[in-house]
Amino acid sequence: MSRHLWRVIVADRSSIWVDWIIHYQLRGTSIWTVSDRSGPWGWQKLVRLRYRKKKLVRLRVSLQPCLTYSVGSGNSFSLWHDPWHDLGPLILRFPLGPRHSATSSTAPLSMVIRDGKWHWPPITDMESIDITHSLSIIHGGQDRVIWTGPGTLFSSATAYDVFHPPGPKVEWSSLLVGSLKIPRHWFILWLAILGRLSTLVTALGHSLCIVSR
Repeated sequence: MSRHLWRVIVADRSSIWVDWIIHYQLRGTSIWTVSDRSGPWGWQKLVRLRYRKKKLVRLRVSLQPCLTYSVGSGNSFSLWHDPWHDLGPLILRFPLGPRHSATSSTAPLSMVIRDGKWHWPPITDMESIDITHSLSIIHGGQDRVIWTGPGTLFSSATAYDVFHPPGPKVEWSSLLVGSLKIPRHWFILWLAILGRLSTLVTALGHSLCIVSR
């Protein structure tokens, strides 16, 4: 699933599926701002990979900070919906930005680039002026999305590390690892270490005396 998400992010037009997603699901927006409450079930599940849910608070996924949007011509990036700016998708921070800058909310980034330089229309809104204070460098050529997360290249394994960061190493891990360990035994030991062994709970519930050695 994470590989499908990556192909949509980099707009891999060699895939008929990605081309269909861009035309019929995104419709001029971006994978980062499109709603996850519409479309087929598989599409909703894919979009929700952008976020990590914890205690009912939706946080911006760990995936976006692992990507760098290198601005070239600007034809492949959305002006308001892609996180090419340091502030992230601009439409989320400046909902009225398109109106104040007299641009379309589905405009490509190339609309504010001319001859390889930034060429923004006059912005009258004081809040939206922050957009032009920290613009990215225009590298020229094609737009690129660069993976800057774990590893040198994007893969399902590196994406898994981002979605599921490894926890701290415990001192008792060596007790459960080894070719000579019997799976049933180390599973019971693991439950005992975590205090989840139901036989112990049952024994204590019957007021039995448990002697630890």
